[in-house]
Amino acid sequence: MQYTIHTLNVLLDDLKERRISKEDAAYRISNFLFDHDFMLEIYRPETLGINPTEIKEDSDTMYVLINRPRALKCLANAIINDGFDKYDRNTAAWLNTIVTAGILASAQREKRLNDDVANGEIDRAKAERERDSIEEFNAALNKVIRVARKIVNSQAKKMAQETGLPKELCSTILYQAPEPEMISNFKIGFYTVKALMVIYKYVERVPANAREPIEDINWAPMFARLFGEKNITEACLFILLEGSNHLSNFKSPDVKRIWDSLTMFALTRLEKVPSETQHQMMDLYLKRIQRMFRNNSFDLRVDMRKLDPEKMPRLTALINDDKYDYKGKITAIVKDIVKDDKDDDDDDD
Repeated sequence: MQYTIHTLNVLLDDLKERRISKEDAAYRISNFLFDHDFMLEIYRPETLGINPTEIKEDSDTMYVLINRPRALKCLANAIINDGFDKYDRNTAAWLNTIVTAGILASAQREKRLNDDVANGEIDRAKAERERDSIEEFNAALNKVIRVARKIVNSQAKKMAQETGLPKELCSTILYQAPEPEMISNFKIGFYTVKALMVIYKYVERVPANAREPIEDINWAPMFARLFGEKNITEACLFILLEGSNHLSNFKSPDVKRIWDSLTMFALTRLEKVPSETQHQMMDLYLKRIQRMFRNNSFDLRVDMRKLDPEKMPRLTALINDDKYDYKGKITAIVKDIVKDDKDDDDDDD
């Protein structure tokens, strides 16, 4: 049997229509989770010669079919029966994606129900049944995310020791992303931002007196676990490209301290890497800010033209070196965007 998104959908439809038992479904689902090509189709279909757009319909269908209490319980039970240590972050991150989609679906159901009740479009008994159904769905989602947390538990313990971050936070960070081999270079920025937002939200949500102190964090092991040692520097670049508007969404001063700590970590890492890597990262920085500016995002976390030469002497020297003219190239990108915006304004007049 081929383990693909399409064949999983067939299985999930059989489960939905009760053509197979929950026990049989749980056993079969575990076979999908252990199949390497199935995980590649989820995360990196291009490596199988599959255009992601070709499987979008199947993927969308999968997340609809699996976000039912019966399917969610089978999925969780399949993993529980096998043992959490048999699974890795590929499974945990997929579970997190399923739950994220499920939470959105649940919120939409609840809103529709509340609107129907407010407008008198549903009788009391039917409304109660729908509320019970939503509660059952939410309970199944909670079960699945607890399973995801259990899968990454041993990694989270190690990461907490390596970094100084609370173990609970480490777990949540880890099940945001699959194993490094499943993350293409094009996705490092996406998963970096996901991890950062998890950190900020945790620090904002959990009062300082209710968690372990988050100070003197060793960030490198976290990014090494997420992306592999060789990709830490690229993750650092995406830290520096993060929009400062993210910070404005949080009120806790602890978030600002974490932000500053990450900024210094990223700059220090780029300062120390070999010159060849610095050039590669600066070239990527130029491409990224050009794209960001084209999308009307001007709030860079760090303007590389304005680094402190005493703290970052190598980076500053490289950026100011007339031979490579990184400073001039950054300025040209900014000026081009400003000019385009002015021309647009003139056209409007």
